[in-house]
Order: sequence, then C-alpha cells, then structure tokens
Amino acid sequence: MEPTAEKKFIDRIREYIKDRKYISFDALKKYLERYGEVKDNTLHNALYRLKKDNVIFDSGRGYYSTLKDTIVLDEEYIDKIQKAIKESFPFLNFYIWSTGQIKFAFHHQLSKHVTFIYSDKENLSSLKNSLETQGYFVFENPTTKLERDKYVNLIKDAIVLRPKVTRVETKNHTPAIENILVDLYLEAERLDLIEKEEYNKVFQYFLQNFRIRLGYIIDYAKRRKIDRNINELIEMHIIDTTAH
Repeated sequence: MEPTAEKKFIDRIREYIKDRKYISFDALKKYLERYGEVKDNTLHNALYRLKKDNVIFDSGRGYYSTLKDTIVLDEEYIDKIQKAIKESFPFLNFYIWSTGQIKFAFHHQLSKHVTFIYSDKENLSSLKNSLETQGYFVFENPTTKLERDKYVNLIKDAIVLRPKVTRVETKNHTPAIENILVDLYLEAERLDLIEKEEYNKVFQYFLQNFRIRLGYIIDYAKRRKIDRNINELIEMHIIDTTAH
C-alpha cells in the first residue's frame, strides 16, 4: 500500500530531525522545499502532530527540540544564603543563583564560586550590611577595575549584589537557566570569572543535554543587550541556519 502524501511529508520531517537536538521552522521548511512547495500551514500542522506525539517539543520563536528534559538546578549552594535573606528581609523582592549550581557544566572547575543576588538598587546597601554581619564576603554592584580586582584576589567564595532585571522568570527566588546563562555571559567579562572559551563550553553543555527555551533566552539576551552574542552561540553550537 502506497504511503499517503501526508505520511511521506511527516517521514521526511522525522528523517531531518533524527540527528538534531534543535531545529528551526525556517531551516526545516527550506529543506522540505527540495521536494516541492511547502505551505506554512501544512508544516505547522505536521509539527503540531509531532509535538502531540512527543517527538518534538516547543522551544519558542519557531524553534523546536527533540530533547524532552529541562533542568531543575540544585539549591544547595544558595539555600543558606536565601534563608538568611528571608529572615532579615521577609518582604524583599530578590532572586539568587550561584556558579556552584552549574559547576557540573564547567570544563575547568572554578577555584571559588560566586553567588549573585539581584534586588532593587535601593535595597543593595542594606542587603550588603546584613550579609556581611553574618560573615559573608559581599560586593555591591562591582563595576570598576579596582572593585573587580578585590573580587578576583579573594580566596573564599563571594556574593555579588546586582540591580534586578524586570520580567525575570523565577521559582523559589531562583531564575530560570536561560536567565542564568545570559547573566553568566555578562559576569564572565565583568569579573574575569571565566574565559570566553570556557563559557562557550558551558553554554554548549546545557544546549546539548537539556531543552533550552531558545525564544525566551533570545528575548532576555536582547533586554540585556547581548542578543547578537547569544544568537551567534546558538547558531555555532546547535541551530542549523541552512538546511542540509
């Protein structure tokens, strides 16, 4: 029995995606057009079927992934600090993450970890004073070379306070991995935290092992004014910009 045109169409999509962890609608359409005209609606319907069958998963902005699993970060590295903040400032609006939470993704292990806490700018001084009285090494929004050198020369783990960014997705005061990856890119340069090559490997690790919401990370990177950099990394590591 001859397969239907619809089945042939779906099979071609399955063949295209079988060795890919991420695909883009535009690249897939370009590939399928080798076999004839492809209407957007037809392709959308086919992708909907594959999503319904859990063959692919939405990754936002016309991107899809064959990776089902997302990541939930261990809160061990931030739990104690988070509790200290809540006890001192029970109504404080803040979010927090640590390089210790993503240490498994680093090719070269960091000699010390840094925890980043984001809150309204006017709260940072009070937050700094409170955490310092509890024995933490805290840096309030370090931006100059002198401030950065103090952090770099510090032997122990440190806390860096930053003004919070609007519309950051959080759960239990912890931002999503997409937010963390963008902010890590910024902090890698600001604090001489890691080399660019090391950051690229961290970024690649998460893209290859977990489903990252590319639409969300691109939008957030745009608000942080590094969307060009993040787009380049996505294209370099995962996304097919041309069909082949």
